[in-house]
Amino acid sequence: MSTHNAKIPGTLGETGDLLTLPGMNEERVRILATKLHVKSRADLKRALAAGQVVGLSGFTRELRSKWQAALAGRPAAS
Repeated sequence: MSTHNAKIPGTLGETGDLLTLPGMNEERVRILATKLHVKSRADLKRALAAGQVVGLSGFTRELRSKWQAALAGRPAAS
């Protein structure tokens, strides 16, 4: 396995900490990195605030709410 993959935009090396968010998986991380250039929690927070995430296929309002809650450090509403 090559260690230089972490430097390629959209690879999990740069965005791996996003996987700790509820409902996040590798495919969603790749989509966010490719479509919205999200590489960090701060990038995701900005994309969520701008309303960019919900328009992506498979990214629901419920998922957005969970991520917003997690990024704000509060429990998500069930």
